[in-house]
Amino acid sequence: MHRIRLWWGHGLSPWVKLTYLVLLANAVPAFVILMTAPAQTQHWFVWTIKPPISARLLGVMYFNALLLVAMGFTRATWAEARITVVVVTTFSIAATFVTIFNIGPFLLHPWYHLAYWLSMYVI
Repeated sequence: MHRIRLWWGHGLSPWVKLTYLVLLANAVPAFVILMTAPAQTQHWFVWTIKPPISARLLGVMYFNALLLVAMGFTRATWAEARITVVVVTTFSIAATFVTIFNIGPFLLHPWYHLAYWLSMYVI
């Protein structure tokens, strides 16, 4: 517990660390689902992805996000970690626009799937 407090209190801002933790909590399950059950996204993901190879491609993108989070966590200062935040922010803005212009697949699922999806990009 002491190591966690020490880590939390030093280096990057706690807000940046919290953002990384949220990204981690979102990306790990998405990566696992998209890579192990790409044909079952209608049941396991927030929207249905067809064909399954597209789900796998999105899974690889989530893995890249995990690499960015890992790179950010290992940096001691904002100057070293900021590029990961810039990349994630750029992706989030682009993904939000793509979601808005391709809202159809989300409307086939419960409303809270879309709310969750968009809230991850806002964070």
